[in-house]
Amino acid sequence: SVPKEKPGWFSHVFVDEAAQSMEPETLIPLTVAKAQALVCLAGDVKQLGPLVKSKLATDHGFQVSLMERLFTRLTKDTKEHSRVFVLTDTYRSHPSILKLYNP
Repeated sequence: SVPKEKPGWFSHVFVDEAAQSMEPETLIPLTVAKAQALVCLAGDVKQLGPLVKSKLATDHGFQVSLMERLFTRLTKDTKEHSRVFVLTDTYRSHPSILKLYNP
């Protein structure tokens, strides 16, 4: 007989800086998501990826984050996809914020 699927706990899972985490690190929170959970991977695949020091891990592709792998696959044939949102404005560089650190 097939074992019953255990229900997840969370209806929403947000993984911040997902482009910098190794795939297993991103998958851990997804294991406690409900089957119909909404998942948001936030990060910038064009910036620093996972820091992998192990040759074995590198040989198995852990230097590529789950987010980057999904992004590359979803945008392979077209640069846009209904599930990929690219933010174009950065508010960290707003003059009023920069003035705080560069008086």
